Amino acid sequence: PTSAPPARCRAHDEEAVCCVCGDGLSLEPNIIVFCERCDIAVHQACYGEQQRAAGARGITHAELPGGSHAVSCCLCPVRNGAFKRTTDGKNWCHVICGMWQEGTSGVQVDGPDAVEGMNNIKADRWRSPCGLCGRTSGAVVKCNYGHGQAYFHPLCGRRAG
Repeated sequence: PTSAPPARCRAHDEEAVCCVCGDGLSLEPNIIVFCERCDIAVHQACYGEQQRAAGARGITHAELPGGSHAVSCCLCPVRNGAFKRTTDGKNWCHVICGMWQEGTSGVQVDGPDAVEGMNNIKADRWRSPCGLCGRTSGAVVKCNYGHGQAYFHPLCGRRAG
């Protein structure tokens, strides 16, 4: 299988869309902010940033030298995106991957450690291939629509529609 393409960054003149929820509406107090290192757009609430310092212009992925380009998600093969560290401090994962995995949960804190419960993900989810990209890296989720039996990475599912 080929490697998964990176999460898409916006073109200079393109409207911003949150890479967590996919919405482009940016209104106070939940405006879209950009990573000052990699230009990834997120709503404050989607990224778990409750407070913004006066005059702050964006998020920084401060613990990631090089921003999201310098890390990979432990739950999927997609590169780039809005990352949070796992609470065990060992890995990074996309906010959306952490939200959709059964057994994981987001911890609402201002800071990088925000996804817990990695050890709660079923062992077979780590071994199963994604029905969309074909890769076995990371962990897949099961389709919840009707009686669906498809397994896929959350970001692969989003891309497929």
